Amino acid sequence: MELCVDNGMFSPSFLKKAWSKFRGFVTNLLQESWNSCSNSPDLLIQNPSAFAGVHIAERLGIPIIQAFTMPWTQTSDVPHPFVIPSFSLGSFVRYQLPSHI
Repeated sequence: MELCVDNGMFSPSFLKKAWSKFRGFVTNLLQESWNSCSNSPDLLIQNPSAFAGVHIAERLGIPIIQAFTMPWTQTSDVPHPFVIPSFSLGSFVRYQLPSHI
């Protein structure tokens, strides 16, 4: 976020700094993603935020399914994935299904 504020979103300076900062991370992510598919899968299931899967599936000639690999809405056991306070708010941030379901 700091890169966006300091350089403007997708400006030349943003892209230059972002590339230098995250190149190692992206390279490692792509390599590890490819390595995890080395056993010739028939299908690739990918979380939408892991962007390498669509390219790997295309290269391997296999179908891909984009699916969230975590609950997307809160339940009585799992809070919302983006609302994770450092302390428990109990049922305030959780949803309790009716007992008849």
